[in-house]
Amino acid sequence: GGDRDPRAPDDPDVPHGSHFDRDTAITPVGPGRWTAHAHEAWCIGGTVNGGCALTPVLRALGELTPHPDPLSVTTHFLRPVTGGEPLHVEAATVRVGRTTSVARGTLIQGDRERLTVIAAFGDTTDGDTADDGAAGTTARRSLTPEIPIEIAQLPPPEDCVDRRELTQGVDLPILDRLDVRIHPDHAVAGGAGRAVVAGWIRLADGADPSVTSLPLFADAFPPSLYSLLGEVGWVPTIE
Repeated sequence: GGDRDPRAPDDPDVPHGSHFDRDTAITPVGPGRWTAHAHEAWCIGGTVNGGCALTPVLRALGELTPHPDPLSVTTHFLRPVTGGEPLHVEAATVRVGRTTSVARGTLIQGDRERLTVIAAFGDTTDGDTADDGAAGTTARRSLTPEIPIEIAQLPPPEDCVDRRELTQGVDLPILDRLDVRIHPDHAVAGGAGRAVVAGWIRLADGADPSVTSLPLFADAFPPSLYSLLGEVGWVPTIE
């Protein structure tokens, strides 16, 4: 919600107005192989944010499965992904089922594996059951999670603190791509005393979020340690 961010581009070459879609695009170069690029605009310091770095792999896995939406994504970050350098993706299916599929892939930069991903795909618009795969039965799932009351009462974005106004401890070029607003009670210079951070996050160019963008949002949102300590520097993601 809220007004369009002033960082939104006026660029006819950006598909659907989305820098995210353009910057994480993949190009097939052979069976189970793609190329991509590590854009510096998505960096924290000189390292590409993990949520953005895994997205080319996630797009490749999606091309291998008949199901459109990642339902579960597990990524292990082996080495940093350097901004401004080419990337290579290798991926293959593990299992293709009636309602879910599983695939895994690896991101390579400079002949070294940088991260590995395994993901389950389904269709979030196709009913409310999912094949459990192992037992051959179906399990009902809910798409309406229970939200803690203090999150449900989160102030609107315009009443929260823009993360660009906070002490970062590290250079964050990614904030030109993401609009992040922090609950005023959690944006305390000396720390709020609890490892809890609530707020809002969206693509700064005004593009609509997608299921594919959710891992990016989860990884790029400020770590809960910020609210506990008041200032953090490098907080690398392991998994």
